[in-house]
Amino acid sequence: MADGLITCDLTALMSMEPDWWIELESTYRERIAQRKELYAQHGIRIINALPGSKDACYELAEMVIQFLCTRYPNQFRCDTAGIVHNAILKTHTNIRTVDPLIFLLENIPEDFLIVQEDKNTGLYHFRAGVSTSAIGWDMTTKINKPLHEIHGPVPYYQEKMQYSMDRCVISYSR
Repeated sequence: MADGLITCDLTALMSMEPDWWIELESTYRERIAQRKELYAQHGIRIINALPGSKDACYELAEMVIQFLCTRYPNQFRCDTAGIVHNAILKTHTNIRTVDPLIFLLENIPEDFLIVQEDKNTGLYHFRAGVSTSAIGWDMTTKINKPLHEIHGPVPYYQEKMQYSMDRCVISYSR
């Protein structure tokens, strides 16, 4: 595994139900089209990755693909050549050549943010992601900041949430 971090479900600060990590809804096609349109309009404000985060991005995409192919085998399939077949959108993507964040944008109706530990401070910093859902959230104003700075405007964040958020980051290393 790549050196990096994955955050748990921070919206509720509780364990994520792995069987329902990614849910496909009846609006799937429309949602993916909307995400692609937002990226075309806003570029790095929607998808961004700093140097040193590429391995974590690829690993996240691989985890998502494994989940999709297991949970939705009639809709998603990955062959031995690394081609992901999306039967809903009727697309075929070579995961070995596409940017992993672009793959997530164009196939998954969820936002993904990757944080990694800053070796100098020990704090977790936002390093890469794809986010189209948060209203007014501009990745260029958040990238490379520690969690407590990103969440600074959140009422009572430091007093009530910061400790739990910092504990909710799961580290992994190769």
